[in-house]
Amino acid sequence: MAVYGLRPEDLRCLGTRNGVKELSSNYQKSMGGKKGQKTDPRKLFHLLVHDVDGPIDWKLVQRVHIKEALLGIEEGKAGEAIGTYLRRKKERNI
Repeated sequence: MAVYGLRPEDLRCLGTRNGVKELSSNYQKSMGGKKGQKTDPRKLFHLLVHDVDGPIDWKLVQRVHIKEALLGIEEGKAGEAIGTYLRRKKERNI
């Protein structure tokens, strides 16, 4: 989520454009205060995370393109599911 600036609900709506070159989200978030208006689908840009060996590449664009099942999150429950997942993870000190 951090690499692409994704909202939890974006995880259910990922797709690719231009073959395997671009990652996009078709999630349309409600625009607060504007009745019935929603955000447009958006192209996603990554910001690489680096560890001691250099940039980490999870090959997310390729995995989404082949429709690999990444998560089983039901609609409207993504934030809750991500919160539960993170609370259950043990903290790592590096």
